[in-house]
Amino acid sequence: MSVPLSDAFLHAIAAEIDSDEVTAVVIAGSHVRGTATRYSDVDFARFVRTPPEGKKKRYFYREGHLISVVTWTLDFIEESITRPELAIWRVPALREARILLDKEGVFAAFQQRLRDFRWETLQEQANAWASDVLLLFGEFAHKMLGALLNHDEATMAYATQDLLWTLPEVVAVQRGVLIEGSNRYYAQVQEAVGTDSAWTHFHRLALCLEPFPPHLSPAEARGIAALRLYKETVRLLRDTLLPGDRAVIEQTLQVIAEASLPDSMI
Repeated sequence: MSVPLSDAFLHAIAAEIDSDEVTAVVIAGSHVRGTATRYSDVDFARFVRTPPEGKKKRYFYREGHLISVVTWTLDFIEESITRPELAIWRVPALREARILLDKEGVFAAFQQRLRDFRWETLQEQANAWASDVLLLFGEFAHKMLGALLNHDEATMAYATQDLLWTLPEVVAVQRGVLIEGSNRYYAQVQEAVGTDSAWTHFHRLALCLEPFPPHLSPAEARGIAALRLYKETVRLLRDTLLPGDRAVIEQTLQVIAEASLPDSMI
């Protein structure tokens, strides 16, 4: 673990990124949670009065530390936490943020509202978002089936990557898993569905965290595991799917079931 950053260092960075337009500067991430290593970047967020132009995030080094600075308006963040796919990241990160500068006290007031945040207010919207994404990503299940049929390992890798990126997010959003940080993301989702569950088994297999069946290539094993992960995600969320989405999603599962896949050991 890294040595904690000094107050003098943090306040020096806050002063460096301050301006008349800035209303607050906070630090979030692993250096606040106490989980940073010597390679962890230092996550600053600065809040400004008007929407920034150009890049909203920049990086630089100070004393050997990689500094990341994101620039937002408070109105933008207020709106983002009404969207479940953003709230799972923003609420926990900003709720625990350490305030370095708060010229008008507005961030402290906002942070108190975050402490009072309740996922139940977003659940219906979260269900709809997850249902819609599962519907859209049925296309990637078809891409995977075509790639397996043609022994096209490049397309298998592409489709696996997209399914692996999206399906954990679908579960996290529908279950209201507030992410404690990117290093804990997958572990938190697996814990939410059960570390001994079929979902977690296929997720780990697709991530190359469990041995591949010897009769399959790595691309085939990961691709089939990603299809199984799609199936298990639908099973977990079936009762929350929107009626208009369910028929197509269920048909996608039927197409997968009828495909001739070399998956007897997965």
